Amino acid sequence: MLDLVSPELVDQVQLILRRLGIVSVVRQYINQAGNLTGQVFVPGLPGTNEEFIFEVGKNLHNYVGRRGSSRKTYQVVHGRHVYGIRELKHTQEVPEKVYNLHVEGTHTYTVRGAVVHNCFLLRIEDNMESIGRAINSALQLSKRVGESHCC
Repeated sequence: MLDLVSPELVDQVQLILRRLGIVSVVRQYINQAGNLTGQVFVPGLPGTNEEFIFEVGKNLHNYVGRRGSSRKTYQVVHGRHVYGIRELKHTQEVPEKVYNLHVEGTHTYTVRGAVVHNCFLLRIEDNMESIGRAINSALQLSKRVGESHCC
């Protein structure tokens, strides 16, 4: 864990870790002096993350990871981390500027160094029954939301 006073530095460290393929978690809070402060955690996964942290070494000798945390917020699909949407919130607030993140054709864009792809992730096992259910699910989704794009 890195505890940093600068929220901008926390964001930059997380972007560097992401570019190196290391999944990290950021927590922001107000410190005793009343300043916005942040922490960057690298979940305690055996292997690559620990090796990287210990290899860097500088000021990280107290790193212990986050052991005992089995909560998984993503799936690994074709070697990539896929995160689901936890919730959608409706608001009455009207922003001054609205940005359309729709990208024609690929439906892919980047947000803070992470590639985002708008799609429905359907679990499909390697048998005809599961494939049939997945096609049916995709058709139902397509009827509800208009156009379905599968990864």
